[in-house]
Parts: sequence; structure tokens; C-alpha cells
Amino acid sequence: MFVKVYNQILGYAEHKYSMWILGAVAFVESSISPIPPDVLLIPMMIANRQRALHIALVCIIASVIGGIVGYWIGYSLYDLVGQYLVTDEALISYQEKFSKWGFLLISIKGFLPIPYKIVAIASGLAQYNFGLFMIASIIARASRFFMLAALIYYFGEPIKEFIERYLTYVMIGGVLLVVGTIYLAKFF
Repeated sequence: MFVKVYNQILGYAEHKYSMWILGAVAFVESSISPIPPDVLLIPMMIANRQRALHIALVCIIASVIGGIVGYWIGYSLYDLVGQYLVTDEALISYQEKFSKWGFLLISIKGFLPIPYKIVAIASGLAQYNFGLFMIASIIARASRFFMLAALIYYFGEPIKEFIERYLTYVMIGGVLLVVGTIYLAKFF
């Protein structure tokens, strides 16, 4: 099933409405879908390397807006079903831990190639500070998608094969870069 959807999304990279489709895929991935925008983002950037940063920007904006919806789902989910699954004490403990580590968690997990909706929904469930959620989301998503844009702009088709083969390692390197930047910003 996922292979069929993946191949269909790849076909949209050359579509005249590809930017709108990319925005929709990025938005939905940040709130309800498991399909990452990378499957459309990378081919679009390779097809038009001069517009790679513009393509990444569309993806960032749609992803962050979708993250707001995911946050809202998590925020309201507890009242609907969560209270029957989780004790109030467990929720308070979770919220305290998220309050302490949330910014770093959002920054790291929002950068990794895991469904961003998990991060957004978890942030809402924790009732994490919405302003800090937005800042961390923008940092994470911009770092991730602009990094892909820069790699594709400078290296083109060979980097696509490298990224697809070593995606996990590329993302871990990117996470280390984001964490190092946050650490240095706090240190200085």
C-alpha cells in the first residue's frame, strides 16, 4: 500500500500544481499522515535546483501550519479520550518532563525523518507552551528542509541517491548540528 502511494506522490513532482500538492502533503504529514513530504520534496528540488530554497520554504510553511493542527489535536485529544487511558498523575508527570525537555525534543524530533505529527500531537497533549512549540518547530523544520535544499542545490542528482541510501545518517548528522547550535546559543 505505501509503495503505491509513494510512487503516486513521486508522479506529482512534475505536475503543474506540484507546489500546492507539496504544501498539502507537508501539511497533512504534520497532523495526520505518515507519508513524509520528502518523497515529493526531493524530486521537485532535483527537477528545479535553482528553486530548491523556494520549494523548501513552501514545505516549511505548510509543515509548521500542519503542526499547529497536530498540536491542537493533541491538546484536545486528552479531553476526548485521553482521560480514559491516562491517569491525571501520569499526565502531570508527562507535562512536567515535557516542560523541562520539550524545546529540545521538538527541535530534534522535528528534524528527524519521523512523522512530525507525533511531535506536534505530543506537544499539544503535554500542553507545552505554544510559542516555544512554534519556535522549536520553525527551527527544526527549516533546518531540515533547507539542509536538503542546500545539498540538492550544490550536489544535484548524486546527492539524491546518497540521501535515499543514508537518510538516517544524514538526519542524525543534522540533529547533531541543530543540538550543537542550540547548545552554543545557550552557552554564549
